Amino acid sequence: MKPHGEIDPELHGLLDEVVGDPRSSLRLTPRTALSRWFDCGDRLRPHDGTAAERQLLEVHREALAELLIRASRIAYWKAPDMGIVPHRADGSAAFPPLDPDELGQKIESRLRAYPRVGCPELAALVGRGPGRNESLALASAALALVPSDEARHAVAIATPWNQPETALAVLEPLSRRVRAPETRVCVLSAQGARLCSLGRLREALDVYLQCRDLSEISAIQEYYIFNLSCYLEDAEAARVAAQRLQEAPWLGQFAKAQRSILTTFARSLDHERVRKARTIASSHVDGSIAANAVSEAMS
Repeated sequence: MKPHGEIDPELHGLLDEVVGDPRSSLRLTPRTALSRWFDCGDRLRPHDGTAAERQLLEVHREALAELLIRASRIAYWKAPDMGIVPHRADGSAAFPPLDPDELGQKIESRLRAYPRVGCPELAALVGRGPGRNESLALASAALALVPSDEARHAVAIATPWNQPETALAVLEPLSRRVRAPETRVCVLSAQGARLCSLGRLREALDVYLQCRDLSEISAIQEYYIFNLSCYLEDAEAARVAAQRLQEAPWLGQFAKAQRSILTTFARSLDHERVRKARTIASSHVDGSIAANAVSEAMS
């Protein structure tokens, strides 16, 4: 698989052939078509596919899985449940391949000659424009093709927000295994968010604290650490997080973008708890845009 969404010519040709063959089961949506190739294990096997489909899985399995993951991320970031793409201090996206517009444009430029007749659904497989509800199907198909940690993370992210236990069942073992700093930050952040949705705030805070100083994007977790420290009435933890927020003024823009998420979170808690948290938060604002955004979300 070439970088930045460029598709290997042979893979491109195989996909064209699959699309044009009315016998190809992959002309259906990933959720239904790929499921028929499941064996007893967690790998997809081309039991009854066409010659092109068999070659696609036998020769280009990893490349296709990567493509599915990218498409899943495009679908998710079109309308994320409780998150936005993190950015670095210079304003650039931390993970350019996750940017739906940029990646979508690059893939589109490589697929202008892609045949559309009779197979609008297969566009989801190559990232032409998967819909929000296709994110989990695409990630699951990638995991079935190649059971990688990247695919597991994509499945966890795409799991509906009202199924936190399902997401945690994937994220918890993944967080113990993943070592690449920025990937680890993303896994831990997703785990913390799901713990919050279950009301397990102390556990969520502990998870967010594990992100500290792992990489440049770890700084964005101070926003959540400060928020949870206030709700847990941990004044010292709130003080430390507020100081770190002051030392990273670039987080102000990120905080503004995330404010609606914290507002939704505050509305899920009882008024007295929110009042106490707001008292702690307001005492640590000190001109920090990020800390002030946390305090305002509690209003």
